Amino acid sequence: MTSDLPALAGALPIAIDPDVVAFVPDRYDDPAEAYAAMMRDGASILTGRATGPDDAVQLAHDVLGERAIAVPEAVAVREKGGKDRARPGLGHDNLQPAHTDGYAYGDHYPDVIFLLCVDQSEIGGESLLIDGYRLLEELAASDGLGAELHELLTTVPIDQTEPGFRPSVSTAIQVTPAGRTMFRRTLDQRADPSVDAEEAARQDRLIATWHELVEGISPLITPCKLQPGEALCVDNYRMLHGRYPFVYEERFMWRIWAWTTDGIGTPEGILHSDSRYAVTEPS
Repeated sequence: MTSDLPALAGALPIAIDPDVVAFVPDRYDDPAEAYAAMMRDGASILTGRATGPDDAVQLAHDVLGERAIAVPEAVAVREKGGKDRARPGLGHDNLQPAHTDGYAYGDHYPDVIFLLCVDQSEIGGESLLIDGYRLLEELAASDGLGAELHELLTTVPIDQTEPGFRPSVSTAIQVTPAGRTMFRRTLDQRADPSVDAEEAARQDRLIATWHELVEGISPLITPCKLQPGEALCVDNYRMLHGRYPFVYEERFMWRIWAWTTDGIGTPEGILHSDSRYAVTEPS
């Protein structure tokens, strides 16, 4: 993190206090308490866990209980998870800005994710969390560009398809039939291709502001650092998450993408904790 935080915060395209939207989760040794905290606050850390791939699946079941609809096998995470596509500029020596996981599955992205720490980098590797609900409240209270961005995110369908994966043209912020808000920020959000040139330009401008805002806030967030045997439990509908650079040889996680009865349902087909089964067009 940098010591020049006020200057960096002042350079954001919309005036958002990073401390207002940042979240540092509490630690729990009871899965039921970790679940309650995750659903109340957006994220929690479960401690004292074994660290094999089957242990990662079991911890997801322990936390979610009967709410679990699908808990696929774990994938290994270093720079990326399993068979996910590598992204230029997002290697281990780069900060990974806050984002929503699993959007290769389109609107039916997983509503809960888990990261189980096997080994942690001595230097770096901290996780960062942005509370999407708080960020949405800040935008709703804004005027000018902030208000315009809030309107786009909540009412305007945009293209959120990861190229070659499940299609999604929908609003970035959705609400489930049960009233749960689905907050989404991805690397592939762009203008709806069906709109006219003027509207496409407007959407592109606001989406660029959206990316600039989240990527600008990300390095200003107070992070948390998982230790071996600790699992980050995240409400993927609410929280955007990222991580700081790390030493590649030292850091290793298991990731689980999970679908629960609190979400909008599961995607069709086989599911996994990476994007291998969400492919629609071979690369």
